[in-house]
Amino acid sequence: MVNNLKLDNKRLHVVDALRGFAVFLIFLVHNIQKFGVNFHERSSYKWLNVLNDYLAQSVFFLFGNKAFQIFSLLFGLTFFIQKTHLTFKNINPYKFFLWRFFLLFCFGLFNSMFYRGDILVVFAILGVLLIPLSQLNSKWILCIAAILIIQPLELFKLAETFKTVITPIKEAFEVSNYNRNSILKFGSFLDVLKGNLHHNKIANLKFNINSGRMSIILSMFLLGVLFGRKQLFLLTKPSSIRFWKKVLIFSTVFFVLSFMLNKTEFLAFGSLKTQNYFNLIFTMLPNTFFTFILVASFVLVFKMQLFNRFFKLFSSLGKMSLTNYILQSIIGAFLYYGYGLGLYRITGALESILITIVVSVLMSMFSRYWLTKYSRGPLETIWHLGSWKMFDKS
Repeated sequence: MVNNLKLDNKRLHVVDALRGFAVFLIFLVHNIQKFGVNFHERSSYKWLNVLNDYLAQSVFFLFGNKAFQIFSLLFGLTFFIQKTHLTFKNINPYKFFLWRFFLLFCFGLFNSMFYRGDILVVFAILGVLLIPLSQLNSKWILCIAAILIIQPLELFKLAETFKTVITPIKEAFEVSNYNRNSILKFGSFLDVLKGNLHHNKIANLKFNINSGRMSIILSMFLLGVLFGRKQLFLLTKPSSIRFWKKVLIFSTVFFVLSFMLNKTEFLAFGSLKTQNYFNLIFTMLPNTFFTFILVASFVLVFKMQLFNRFFKLFSSLGKMSLTNYILQSIIGAFLYYGYGLGLYRITGALESILITIVVSVLMSMFSRYWLTKYSRGPLETIWHLGSWKMFDKS
């Protein structure tokens, strides 16, 4: 059993590359959003405005609300690998992961100083639930993950709309009333820091709860654990390749069905609140199915050994995913916010995509250079030492 749980080099490569791909997509979406600055640059050239609108819509359709799901899936997989190592060292997993997730929470607060849309704090909070849930057998894990995907909290709220008056769904997406956009445009770094750690931190947590993200993230955590148990990223196994081919086929079918259902008049009944909850549920479903289309396609193309240069680019990003995730927040805030270069004034979607590519290549080159000197990235080293030194007495 011990040997079966050990990852070979091939699997490590695909996981690193996929994690780096997720970091790249997160950076791409954040760049299109100008890291939260509510400003839409309009060019004097009509064709450029049309192109920017098309590019922005395409990026959000393909990758919006998908990148963080891939990140979540791999978080669960990494959790499983580390939990396996704990059993070899006779370390209490509850104490270890509670401390490790506390450190992740601190990293999330640091990241929030620069960008309000941090996901690490959410990962740290939900990671606590992953500790006991990961002890369940595989059937229960799959069952709970499936239930979470269909948004049980939103289904409960939906049922309540047929019985009584509840808070309108629009409040779920409300951002703080303290004029966040003005501060991002014209405030100093200290103004942004104060707003991000107070008003925006609360607003971000509320958004993740009320938009269905919490449920999806925990579901992906559990599926990552399950995929680790089944060795589904071990590409030397023919059964793994068959699995990802089936995932690609079924995810495509269910994506098309759920997407078409969301665009029909089927959901246009009941009160406005009822329709809003229906829309939220049937928006997250196709997003999740499309996430698995992306993952399965990535894994299968990786197995074919096509575009190796691009995979090496993503792999370098993925090996230092924590460092690069926080680094892209620091860089993005400096590029777009008023205390930095203030590029929100002059960038459209096209320029933001080019910025994503250039900065990602530079981060990948930095990561590759760093890893020739050290075994882990700078923040990964801090997290690793902070986690293991307290418990590993061997």
